Amino acid sequence: MYFENMSENTVNPGNTEKMIAWYGFTMTVPQDWDIGAFSGNYDNGYLRIDDRFSVKLGIKWQTFKKKPNLRLVVDNFIKRIVKQFKFGKKAKPEFGAIRWIDDTQWTGVEQIGFKIVHLKKTHLKFEGVGFHCSGCNKTVVCQLYYTQEEQPLMLKVIRSLRDHVQGDKAPWAILDFHADIPKEFRLDNCEVKSAFLQMNFSAGKAKLRIARWGLADVLLRKMPFYDWSKGVMKSLYHELAEKAVQVDFRGHQAVELLNYKPVKKSFLSKGQPEESLNIKLWYCPEINRIFLTEIRVDGNDGIAGKFMEQVRVVCHEQ
Repeated sequence: MYFENMSENTVNPGNTEKMIAWYGFTMTVPQDWDIGAFSGNYDNGYLRIDDRFSVKLGIKWQTFKKKPNLRLVVDNFIKRIVKQFKFGKKAKPEFGAIRWIDDTQWTGVEQIGFKIVHLKKTHLKFEGVGFHCSGCNKTVVCQLYYTQEEQPLMLKVIRSLRDHVQGDKAPWAILDFHADIPKEFRLDNCEVKSAFLQMNFSAGKAKLRIARWGLADVLLRKMPFYDWSKGVMKSLYHELAEKAVQVDFRGHQAVELLNYKPVKKSFLSKGQPEESLNIKLWYCPEINRIFLTEIRVDGNDGIAGKFMEQVRVVCHEQ
């Protein structure tokens, strides 16, 4: 998926850096960098980071059953770059020029730095680093785009990179949207629109949806937040519009539904509850956005509520 960098410094105004987190990868980048494209899944995928004008960083990862030959992985990556940009026989690969990964933070990591230079068009060059992490068994190749003046910045960004999470929660942070969720959840899909972001996750029988609406003042121009929230609830189950209750959440207007069991009236279900549902929807005027967390668990009493307690979606707070 590709989309325009819509990053805004709204969550922490004044900060010059922020975190990007995706499929276990985390890194600290300048405020105007953000995800420009993504594909794949936890085991094999690609992530592209852009600034407001151009590509800055590409990250490709693979998971092998056995530890691969890292030099062979890097060589294959270089071949694809040479073919893609039609270098032909005018490509000159160089290895080991810069030690990108900081050994003090990545104990014993195997890495290979590389550079591809066009023999005639010397401005046409690509640099990067490939490494293998024994902690998560990922083999990663990073492709870097920077000017000579930006080298210290790029070195700082790469040395902030981590390819798997520690602890019980995994951060997800894109387009100034940040959520911490139980790490067993895997991303099913991500929807990005001009003023809307939605991510769907699953873990066994549990389903998690987190969403953010922008331009909240426009959405709420003709109705108060509580009335607007009823429309969202009705889109899930018609009866939810009257079941949700108004609450205060972090000092914000909010509605919530806890441990609700909607009845699916069909011949197969025979009118019996099939899932437990927890929803929280709140309006953050400080950054003019509306947020949603929704947990569904099939046939597990109380589990949805426990998952809801472990999910943290950041709005305007530090």
